[in-house]
Amino acid sequence: MDIFETRQRIRLIVTSDDYCELRICWGLIEFTKGSKQEFLIEGGPGLCEAAQKFLGGPKRTVNIINRSIGTGK
Repeated sequence: MDIFETRQRIRLIVTSDDYCELRICWGLIEFTKGSKQEFLIEGGPGLCEAAQKFLGGPKRTVNIINRSIGTGK
């Protein structure tokens, strides 16, 4: 592993195509349909790209919530 490699940290939310979330009265009544998963991936640019491709696919949507870039230590 190269200690000077640029590191990335991305936060992803993967939802199924039929995912639906409904909140009424500030969350007093809540209805959720489908699946939702959250991932935090940290590594080199190649790892982050591969993880996005692996997690995405038919009937799934990948949303990048946060991306930060730094140096490895």
